[in-house]
Amino acid sequence: MSLADINFTQLRDGAVDVDPDIRFMALQDFQKYVTSAPFQETQIASKNVATFIPKLYDLIKDPIPDVQSHAVKSVAPLVTFLPIDMVVEVASHLYAMITADRHHQPGPGFTTTVPTMALRGLIQAGAGGKLDAKSARVLADTLLALAEPDAPRSLDAMEVLTDTIRSYGYVLKPSEASRLVQSLIEIAIAGDGGDDTAKLVGRRAVVAVGYLCHYLTDFDAAGASILRQHHRPVQYALLSTLVSSQSATRHLADSSIDVVWAFAKTDLDPVDIDDTDYDQVNDHTHTVERSLELLTQVLGSPACVDLTSVEQEVVGICERFLRYKPFGDDDDDYSDDDDIEFSDDDDIGDDGDEDGSWKVRTKACELLAAAATRFGALGSSVPVPPITDDNEHVSHVAIKTVEALITNGNVNIIPDVVHLTSTRLLEKPGQLGVTLKLVEVVNDADLTHDTVEVFAKSKHPTNSLDVLAFFRFAVDEAKVDRDSMLIILDDLIANLDDKSFNIIGESISVLTSLFDRADGGSIADATRVSKIAANLQEKIANANKKYSSDLIQLAIRCLAVLVSRVSADEWTQPAVDSIVSQLAGETNVVTTLESLFYICDKLSEAQARHVIHQLTGLIISNHETVCTAALRLLYHLLIHGHTHDIDTQAVVQNVLRLVAASHARTVDEELKVLTLLNQYPPEVSAMVIKLINNSSDEKPVADSGYDLVRSMAIADGDFGQFYQQLSERVDKSKFAAARALATVAVAGKLSEPVRAAEAAPTSSVFNLNFLGCAADFGVAVSTKINDLLDSTPQTKDEISAVSYCVGSITKANPQQLPVLVDFYVTSPSSKHRWLAVMALKGPVEVVDPATGKQVFETIVERVASISELGNNVTEELKSSGEVLSEICLRNPEMLTQLLAKFHQRHGDLSLSSVYVMIAIAKQLVTKLDDDAKLAQFLQLVCHYMDVVVNLKVREAAVGTLLTALHNRTAVVISLLTDTVLPVLFNQMVPEESFKKVIQMGPHKYIHDEGVVIRTLTYEFLYSLVSLTSEVKSEVLEEVVKNMVLSGLTDTDVVTNKVACENLIHFIDCHQSEFARVVIGVPSTFSTFMDNLSALLQKNVAKNAHPQDVESFENRIEAIVKLVKKVDQTYNFKEAYPSDVVQAWQRFLSSVKMSKGARYL
Repeated sequence: MSLADINFTQLRDGAVDVDPDIRFMALQDFQKYVTSAPFQETQIASKNVATFIPKLYDLIKDPIPDVQSHAVKSVAPLVTFLPIDMVVEVASHLYAMITADRHHQPGPGFTTTVPTMALRGLIQAGAGGKLDAKSARVLADTLLALAEPDAPRSLDAMEVLTDTIRSYGYVLKPSEASRLVQSLIEIAIAGDGGDDTAKLVGRRAVVAVGYLCHYLTDFDAAGASILRQHHRPVQYALLSTLVSSQSATRHLADSSIDVVWAFAKTDLDPVDIDDTDYDQVNDHTHTVERSLELLTQVLGSPACVDLTSVEQEVVGICERFLRYKPFGDDDDDYSDDDDIEFSDDDDIGDDGDEDGSWKVRTKACELLAAAATRFGALGSSVPVPPITDDNEHVSHVAIKTVEALITNGNVNIIPDVVHLTSTRLLEKPGQLGVTLKLVEVVNDADLTHDTVEVFAKSKHPTNSLDVLAFFRFAVDEAKVDRDSMLIILDDLIANLDDKSFNIIGESISVLTSLFDRADGGSIADATRVSKIAANLQEKIANANKKYSSDLIQLAIRCLAVLVSRVSADEWTQPAVDSIVSQLAGETNVVTTLESLFYICDKLSEAQARHVIHQLTGLIISNHETVCTAALRLLYHLLIHGHTHDIDTQAVVQNVLRLVAASHARTVDEELKVLTLLNQYPPEVSAMVIKLINNSSDEKPVADSGYDLVRSMAIADGDFGQFYQQLSERVDKSKFAAARALATVAVAGKLSEPVRAAEAAPTSSVFNLNFLGCAADFGVAVSTKINDLLDSTPQTKDEISAVSYCVGSITKANPQQLPVLVDFYVTSPSSKHRWLAVMALKGPVEVVDPATGKQVFETIVERVASISELGNNVTEELKSSGEVLSEICLRNPEMLTQLLAKFHQRHGDLSLSSVYVMIAIAKQLVTKLDDDAKLAQFLQLVCHYMDVVVNLKVREAAVGTLLTALHNRTAVVISLLTDTVLPVLFNQMVPEESFKKVIQMGPHKYIHDEGVVIRTLTYEFLYSLVSLTSEVKSEVLEEVVKNMVLSGLTDTDVVTNKVACENLIHFIDCHQSEFARVVIGVPSTFSTFMDNLSALLQKNVAKNAHPQDVESFENRIEAIVKLVKKVDQTYNFKEAYPSDVVQAWQRFLSSVKMSKGARYL
């Protein structure tokens, strides 16, 4: 609603109308305006709104409840609509109304007034950063000044004070927070001894202390103040609030923790009380309960608080109170009166429950669980929690405690727990779920077996999710014998007819797991299996009438497993028919296809034909998952020989449509299907030609494509004619064309194409590739490789074709290898050496170790002689590394010698040798199984990356480490701290020698070539951070620090953007680590904000290139995303000291002001 849509004169008149409906509608219009008016109108409209506010005060006191309630709701939006001075005026007036109302209301104030509700709404509406820090401070000062003096006497004032602290406590200085905490402590203590209103005020004061603790820095002073008081119940409440508010950066000192511990422990000391005085015992019980609760909270203190000295003391305390019953289990004084009968009204139950002692036992269990979580294994004397306690709540908590104990290494309690659990299964039917969970936690084979026996002998119902979860555990963990499995099986069969779909679905899921076990086929007899199969078939038959699609999909999977594992003639084919019937639907198609793939060998010929008929349409489905699953099943059926009496033409046409729609995807299974169908209309030939002519290094023709060409040639019958026709239609510049034609020539034993290529091998790229393929296929090629090497190829395609042809011929005729090696050694051109070394890749796979060693030494020596590492030699060096790694993998002795060579000569190796060593390491990452040797190579990579200041060496080194991180994670992780990260952190700092000054007219442009290295480094760190469970906390700390210190200060715009993206990813993966390392360290957090502010203050040059402008805008977007991520992830107002909160609010406001459009 805009300013033009509202008439304030009519609005004010409506607010004083005698008709309450008119007043209500006036409030509706007003509220709608202040909540939806455009931002640019708020300043213009504030004066008009101000004229309505006096009417709003009157409406807050309206006698009609609906009008009054709507008036209260209309106050809250004013906090963000009006200027702060007007908001303060409204708040002050509302507080004056509160004071006036209280003066006119006699008696105790157990409730808050209507103006209080309005003021609280106003306060809460400004929370959450909706007010800037300065405005929030002004409003907070006003409210504190008004409410704090009245808080000890007025519940309304205390509520206002509490809401102010909760919403704006972050603006308080640490000294102000400490003073306010002292004041609230005094109010809480005073309330404990006052009237009912004072007690209510005191309790709210404790709540306010809890909110204020989020902004408190001096916990020790607050703790000391609480401990100086003399009202133990309130002291416990306050200490509990204080202790539970601790964080890693704000907590009590060890000495203060010791004092709190001693305070709580004092009430656990034995006291001399009259055990016949119920009130006295009950008071002592409540005191013990509070004490144990406080001790439990102390054990939950941050890890930096040292509590190791109390470990065994805690165990002793728990042992005393785990079975605490001050009045005993039986009342011997009345043992002779067992024949006396009482009415239901007089039956007060077990004394152990009535005296509240069950609460003490519960707190003792919680204390023991906290100790296990804090300290791990607690020694051999750890007590067993009371899992068979008479009180169900105690036994429930005791089971959770057992789980905590066992999970944290206290396995010595298992024998006692096993015995008690067996008893509990029979005595506590009402807590079957938690008891079964306990059986899973203990994970004892005998106990699991006994538990299953209980279900067979007792009347425990098994149609519950808790029981089914236990059955799944028993089935998956194989903890029971066949007899027990049959008990489970019978219960599952009974559950198939349950009224609950959830029970039916879970039972079917457990049945699937049971029959999918290795011994699943031998568990059940024919009668049980037939019964299950019939039931599942009935459910599938009623798929659209009675059951949900999720349940039907479970039934289909289970029936498929049953057919696969326990096939029987009398029900197998009907079961398969039942599954096949679901191909006609839509919701269960993918599940049906996957299930049929699982059992396709069970299909009859007729069923297979029907399925193939259905698949003919499904393979061109609009849903990729359906299409993929259907094609996979079709291929599998054809492989199994189901090719008779099917509509081959329709299948072929639809497969062709699928290939045509594949776009960039490499087709494979489609070609296999076409090969199996053995029917090749002209459209298939056209498709094959298109695949060949559109092929490239990035999208090669799959091996199945050449198999299809061979099948087509065989089906044609005339290989010569087929070869000629194919030769005329393909693009012979493509490698795929040469291989396809060679495939036909070899299959048809055509000698003429080979002889023609041999006659002029270097006349075309096609002839070279053709001869190479022919040699690979076993054809004896008479061409001499020295003729090929002397052809002086120039283009990349020519070099690649010659090297492939030479390599294939040499691999088939190793006696020509010396010619190739000699050419490599004597060639002065790097281009020709690259050709030769690429050609060596094939022959080294078949030569003997001695020859391989000679080739190895030749390449190493030749590489060492290369003086410069220019662009013209890098391809040669990469290929040299590939050949050397292949030789080393075939001769481990060479690998050891290579490592020794690089270690011994690391000071005088040429740049080319270093580059080749890195290339070798990259190949070994995916091929070498020896982790120790690979680690040595990676250490060498890091060493040379650090000491060699060369762009290509460092780029190759970081790329190798990144490949290793993805493929050999464990090896890289073991080297992180001492080797990998220190070197990578150095790469995050721009290297001055990589910066080139380029003169562009009157301007100088600095081009930083090292950006590519830093980008790769951040890619490595991004991948490292993704390994959430494998990276130590110390490593993560160093990673995030370097991102903040280096990435956000980098002079390159793209690097800044990448650093921001990495920090966002870091928060996603390690939220608590970022809080601890960055936000929790004031200097680091300040640097983080300062660096971001500095980046936001930079402006792009007016004459900047459009690409530079785009990069600049992308950086701003990344920064804003990072700021929003931090603000939305971390609850600054409740979890951090006030100085941190204020600094963040100031920074956030500056971001919003400078880049507001992007932020919003």
